[in-house]
Amino acid sequence: MYAKEIDKEPREDTRKAACQDLISIYWYALEIDKEPREDTRKAACKNPQSAYFYALDIDKNFHEDTWEAVEGTEYEEKYNKFLNQIEKEKIV
Repeated sequence: MYAKEIDKEPREDTRKAACQDLISIYWYALEIDKEPREDTRKAACKNPQSAYFYALDIDKNFHEDTWEAVEGTEYEEKYNKFLNQIEKEKIV
C-alpha cells in the first residue's frame, strides 16, 4: 500500500482512495489508521462481510453501523457470537 510504504502515515487523499475498495479500506483502517473512523466504517459497511471483519478487527466491539450491515445476512450469527465472546471476557 502506498500510504504504508511511501507516506508512512495516514492521509486524507490515500484514505479516500482506499474507501473505494472494500479490501483496501479494511487494510487501510487496520494497518494505516490503526483505529476505527467513521469514514472507513461507513465504507466497510457497504458489504456485510467487510462490516463483520471491520467490527471484529478494527472496532473490536459493537457499533450500530456494523450491526445494521450484517443484520439479516449470513454474518449476523457470527457477529452475535463475537459480541457474546466480548461479554464473556468482561465477566472473567
